[in-house]
Parts: sequence; structure tokens; C-alpha cells
Amino acid sequence: MKAKIALIGCGNPAQRWHLPTLSELSKRGEIEFVALCDQVEELAADAGERYGVPHYSSVEEMLDKHKDILVVDVVVGDPSHHVLGSM
Repeated sequence: MKAKIALIGCGNPAQRWHLPTLSELSKRGEIEFVALCDQVEELAADAGERYGVPHYSSVEEMLDKHKDILVVDVVVGDPSHHVLGSM
């Protein structure tokens, strides 16, 4: 079984490193990149379209629609990590 992975935060670090890496691992069959989320709808939509995954501007909605997510790559500023990790 491949890990189903989602990403939260589509800003510069995600665009430069995380999104391309998740996409490449998914293409190789190592993981399933299943969803991404950013509170800025435009960033989420652009990344979702570019990488071919469903996109959300609400973490709660993403987690509700993808109950089989095993791993979440949190790529946001440090102050938000604790809040997002406790969801």
C-alpha cells in the first residue's frame, strides 16, 4: 500500500521544493499525492491544476473529503504548525 499524502501550504518553499518532489515521487509510484491546500484560493488552484491533484482552501474540507490521507506535508510558517498538526 502506498502512502496517501497531502500538502498544506502552497507558497514559495512548497513551489520550489515540496510540490515538485511529491509530484515526482507520485509519478514514480512511490506515493499517492492526493490533495493540497492553501488558505489563498488562487495559490491552491494554481498548484492543483499544475500537479493534477484536488485543491482546497480549507484544511477541514480537504481532510473530510480525503479520509484516507496518511501523511500531511505541512509547509507553512512555524506559528501555524501546532494548530494544523492538532487537526
